[in-house]
Amino acid sequence: MERRVADILNAATSRFYVQQARSFSQTRQSAWPGWERCLPYLDELAAAAGASTCTAASSDAELCGVTRGEVAAALGDAETHAAAARRGAARPLSLVDLGCGNLRFEAFLKAARPNFPVELTAIDLGAALFEQARPGIFDDAQNSSSFDDTLCGDAVCPAGQLDAHSFKMQLASFQDIDVITQALERKPLLGIHLGRSADTVLCFGFMHHVPGRKTREFALREMLKLLRPGGILAVSFWQFMKSPKLAEQTGQLREQALFDLELVSDDLEEGDHLLGWQKASGVYRYCHSFGEAELDSLAGALSDLAKLEARFEADGRTGNLNSYLILRRK
Repeated sequence: MERRVADILNAATSRFYVQQARSFSQTRQSAWPGWERCLPYLDELAAAAGASTCTAASSDAELCGVTRGEVAAALGDAETHAAAARRGAARPLSLVDLGCGNLRFEAFLKAARPNFPVELTAIDLGAALFEQARPGIFDDAQNSSSFDDTLCGDAVCPAGQLDAHSFKMQLASFQDIDVITQALERKPLLGIHLGRSADTVLCFGFMHHVPGRKTREFALREMLKLLRPGGILAVSFWQFMKSPKLAEQTGQLREQALFDLELVSDDLEEGDHLLGWQKASGVYRYCHSFGEAELDSLAGALSDLAKLEARFEADGRTGNLNSYLILRRK
C-alpha cells in the first residue's frame, strides 16, 4: 500500500475516534467471549511472577500458595529467585494493553480475577476513549477517584511506585502514542516506556485499523519485542466480512467513502473497507477484514520470534467474528 493512502486511512480513523469517542464507548461495554480463553495464559504468567491471586499483607510468598522455589522454577533462573527473596514480595503481572480504548478488558479482568495484582501500561492514540473508562477499575487510592493524575499532558504519565501487596490493579502509565504511524515509518515500539520487559501484551480491536499487510506484520513483531522470553502476546483479528449485515453495509458505503477521502478502489488492498458510524455523514474508519490465509501468513512470518500457542475464533452472534492468535515470545 502506498504511504499516501495509508496516511489518509489512518487520519480518517483517528478523526473518527476523536469525534465519536463518547458514542463509540457507549457501544463498547461488554466483554468478548474470546477473552475467557485468554485467561489461562494470564493465570500462568501471574503464577510465574508470584502474583497469582495473593492479597496477603505478609511478604511471605508461601501464604499465597506459591513457594519462592516454585516461582524461581517457573521463571527459570536462580538470579530471579534471589532477587525475589531480596524484595520480600511477589511482583505484579506486567501487562501492556495496546489500543486500550475505554479499558473494558481491564474491567473484565478485574471482574474475572479480582485479586490479580496487575501493573498496567495503557497505550492509545489520544485519551478520548481512555477518559470514557468506567470508574473503579484501579484499586489504589491515587487512581480510583480520577484519571487526572495520569493524564498529565505528557507522552508518559507515571502513576507512582508499585507494591505487589498494596493494590490489585494499578495504572503504571497511560501513553499517548500513534502506534500506526510509528509502524508505517518502521520505527521500533521499544520507545514505549516500560520499567521492564512485559509479561504480556494484549492487542484487542486494533489490528484491523493498521493499513497494509507489511505494516501489520511489522507492528506485531514490535509488540513481541516488548515481551520478556516466555511472555505472551494475545491478539484479535476482526473478520467482519463473515457477518452478512456488515458485509452489506460496507458495500453500500464504499463508493461514497472513497470519493469523500479522495481515493479510488485500487488504492485499497484485498480485505480493506471503510465503515461508517450510526448513519453519520462523512464519518469513516478504515477497517481490514482478515482471512484465514492472511493469518496463516502472519503466524508463519513471526515464527522466528514466537511460538504459536493457540489460534481460535470467537465473538459476535455467530461466534466467529474475531480470530485470536496467542503467541509466546522465544
